[in-house]
Amino acid sequence: GKVRLLEAGAFDDIDAVLMIHHMGDETGSAVDWPDGTSLATNGLGFEFFGKPAHAAGDPYNGVNALNAVIQTFEGIDALRQHITMDARIHGIITHGGDAANVVPKYAACSFGIRASFSETAADLAAKVRHIAEGAALVTGCELKVTERDAPYADKRPSYVLGRKFHENMAAAGLDTHKMPKGRMMASTDLGNVSHRAPAVAGYFAISETPIPHHSQQVLDASGSEYGYGQFVKASTAMAWTALDVLLDPAMSKAAWDEHANWLEKYSG
Repeated sequence: GKVRLLEAGAFDDIDAVLMIHHMGDETGSAVDWPDGTSLATNGLGFEFFGKPAHAAGDPYNGVNALNAVIQTFEGIDALRQHITMDARIHGIITHGGDAANVVPKYAACSFGIRASFSETAADLAAKVRHIAEGAALVTGCELKVTERDAPYADKRPSYVLGRKFHENMAAAGLDTHKMPKGRMMASTDLGNVSHRAPAVAGYFAISETPIPHHSQQVLDASGSEYGYGQFVKASTAMAWTALDVLLDPAMSKAAWDEHANWLEKYSG
């Protein structure tokens, strides 16, 4: 959503970008590097087209598209030995054939490729694509590649804004003693926005105990009385931070100065 808004000019001529997001049992905003950073991500889909044949009667007349998918996964597993610790490649088989007694004429898989910076993720995605091309060549299949039309960029938080946001979260009654630390091993379209303007997120607990991400526990905690109360406090802190941006030109200038030199200051 934010990438489309960005392309449409919704984030042109603005002072700052603020958002909130639940974070299990942790609360706070990014106050120093690498807190609040996240991974860039590219998406690739591979469709392999082979030739059907009876798996017992005349398998020699078939071209197995599922084999191409399997070869792609095996090639990526080999690639993982040579990628940096921040990188992630994860995928699923979206179609593996239609019947066990028929050589699969069509098979497909989908992958997410992540790394600390957009350029690194793009380079890694190119290697994954080459693996799929090799799998097609080895098995005799034809290959169709679909690229994610809006890759997510790495998030570059404004620590100038983050320190004020964090202060306001405490003032709004949130317990900020247990706060998210380090790089987030996830991706967000706020990353793309953070390349355009000073941006930061405030994260708030919806549970008093740790809960796994993307789980039923998150759904239940989000609708709980405690989760809703936390949401109201986080929203209040975000509004106060927006007001600070409007009323404090010096802070706004400092945020833009930081934004202009973010990579030089924080790329590590």
